[in-house]
Amino acid sequence: MINRTMTYRLGGSVTVAVLSAAMLIACSSGSGDSASGGSAGGPSAAGAACTAADPSLDKDLGTNATMAQTLISCGEHSPLKAAGTAIKVALANLQGDPAANFTDYSDGIAAAVNYINDTLGGVGADPVNGKAGAPISLDVCPLGLSPADNVTCTNKFASSKPDLVLNGINPFGAGMYPPLANANVPVISSYPVSDADMQTSHVPAIIPGGGQLGASLGTLNYAVKVLHAKKLAFEYTTPQADAAYQNFTANVVSKYLPGVETQGFGMTAGKANAQSLAGSILNYKPDAIVVLDGPDGFAAMVNSLTQLGWSPSKTPMLAWTSSIDNKQLPTVKSQANGSIFLSPTLVLSPELYTGLKATEAKLYTDQLAKYKSSSKPDNVGAQGFASMMTVYLLMNEFVAKNGGTPSLGQGQAFTDFVLGTSNEHLWADDPFSCAAAPKQYPGECAISSAPYKYTNGKFVQEGSSSNPAALLTS
Repeated sequence: MINRTMTYRLGGSVTVAVLSAAMLIACSSGSGDSASGGSAGGPSAAGAACTAADPSLDKDLGTNATMAQTLISCGEHSPLKAAGTAIKVALANLQGDPAANFTDYSDGIAAAVNYINDTLGGVGADPVNGKAGAPISLDVCPLGLSPADNVTCTNKFASSKPDLVLNGINPFGAGMYPPLANANVPVISSYPVSDADMQTSHVPAIIPGGGQLGASLGTLNYAVKVLHAKKLAFEYTTPQADAAYQNFTANVVSKYLPGVETQGFGMTAGKANAQSLAGSILNYKPDAIVVLDGPDGFAAMVNSLTQLGWSPSKTPMLAWTSSIDNKQLPTVKSQANGSIFLSPTLVLSPELYTGLKATEAKLYTDQLAKYKSSSKPDNVGAQGFASMMTVYLLMNEFVAKNGGTPSLGQGQAFTDFVLGTSNEHLWADDPFSCAAAPKQYPGECAISSAPYKYTNGKFVQEGSSSNPAALLTS
């Protein structure tokens, strides 16, 4: 997780749109940059640009991949604005608190919904005939590091009854799910950070790589299966990272990995104890060091360890991709050389991808620059963008299966549909299957992990993506 304060904020309500999944008509493919927003094109203009997409994309990248290519290509050539009655989406997210501000996450979602609205035409849109679909309105409820804020947002959503609630970065989400279920308001955990986010059976958790669980299991899987480590040191700062470490000891290591020893090392806010913590970690003599921290904490830990004679060649270092940004990581480029990042998607490095995945990864930085020019791209924001775009594709599929009317149905109809899906396209990532969630985490829809070695300032993939949840059955 990233622990720092942003100076910008998401203001007001952003209106966004989504396109029909029934529409498997793609625009002629082009190699230009992603489209800028524009007025809806007429039937002849849109129809002239659109041709059929390659249906084999669904086989390789999951259901809705063909539709994603369709939307992107048509948006490049004939952008279409959404119109009509909005589908109401609400987001609860930790932002505005000096101790933990993740406005970058909501900005990523806002960039996605604006792109959908201004360019892709809305839920139920038919760009071939210039027919706009329904927009999405985005209402952000900011949370501080207080359970009371979660109660405020929960009560607001239970009263206003949006068509869908996205529970973003929210360490108190456990208190949200029962009241909203009683109010018949559907919820998707779009950035799962707690056990409740992944263990609530009626709440799908959708995020590249599986979020906290995927990243945590990914580092553990690599350490144990590839490095054959038996003694692991975990450094963490944020409460979310602390929870991830506790999940290791309580839910994975003690139950499924006999003979593996772990110890947690908590860095204080402000990194004041980084040097002493580094000494304690090295005195522990681990086989590998796992950093569950943001970019500032990662850089502080690398610098402190290096001053004590450490290097990744002496004791391997693993980290999740929330440790990556374009500011702090370059400052420890040489010291961190050889470290392994277990990545759901390195969206900030689209050069690692080809084809549709590369296009989708690049769209985050393009659209963030367009809609939130004051925001700087990072992996937290990228995951917000990817999660929203994935939910949008699922909305399209749901609408197509229910007669084409732009609606998410009554009550839990949409989330029930999502929980039953298999081999679905995940934006800029590998397919996911909610129906095949591990029994310990019935809401966790997407768990994949690929190792990337940080080599001379670049990320080099060390192996293929795998499902580290297999540890839960070993």
